[in-house]
Amino acid sequence: MSTNLCRMGLAGIGMMALLGLSGGAAAAPQALALVSTSGDITLACEGDQCGAEMSAFCLQPNRNTPVRGTKYNLVDGSDLILKGETGDGREIVLDSAKYLRFASERTHVAMRVSVSAEEMAALGIREVKLNVGENVALLPEPTPGDERPHLDADLLILTGSLRKLGTKVVDFNRKHMVAARLTSRMINEISINGQVSEAESEQLWQNALQSAQGQTLPGDGVGMARRAVEFCNFATRNRVLSSMRSCLQSEHDDMLEILNSNYWQAVKTGS
Repeated sequence: MSTNLCRMGLAGIGMMALLGLSGGAAAAPQALALVSTSGDITLACEGDQCGAEMSAFCLQPNRNTPVRGTKYNLVDGSDLILKGETGDGREIVLDSAKYLRFASERTHVAMRVSVSAEEMAALGIREVKLNVGENVALLPEPTPGDERPHLDADLLILTGSLRKLGTKVVDFNRKHMVAARLTSRMINEISINGQVSEAESEQLWQNALQSAQGQTLPGDGVGMARRAVEFCNFATRNRVLSSMRSCLQSEHDDMLEILNSNYWQAVKTGS
């Protein structure tokens, strides 16, 4: 497996080397940005966790890509709101740093965000929602023997100017990111086995559009998401791909890869 899946030019790599952010075989993996959700995402409860899959992108192309299950910590000052609804209908704001858990789902473009179902039950909470705002960044959990841990100087750059540029280039993108959010909402409504009928797929599509009600949904972004859904319907109906969920995940990841490439081009050119 390649240690780097973020696409960028040599000039960009040189820039990061100059900033002292080079990677090593046993070095910590990439710092990641969690993309804004443009609204609440319900964390579905299953087993001992309530969680959802969310879009992410890498801030360090020349560090190792995280393997699935790599644990991450929220960077102080990140803008996100974790809310719980109690059995009697009250809504309370929870401490995100205390209750949220982060683990890479698929390389650097998808993050599993969860809370403990047991902890939520102890608080009398029946439903949990998360709203990810701007400039949210995550660092891999420190491990013993790390040859190149993230330093305070790295943190200032990664969570400051670089993350803010990412907000402009990735989070606010009106085509690929709009499409990625819609596909992500569908992914989170499909069970792990991923099997849905075309009628169920259409309902999931309508649910995704409904969840974005009140938001500006540019036609290019909606069209891109719709084409992804239609392709996945075709691919699963004809047994080219095994499940709707895995197909949508692949489509989502391709969208984020393109945005990540655009982001590093902007870094390279100083946009």
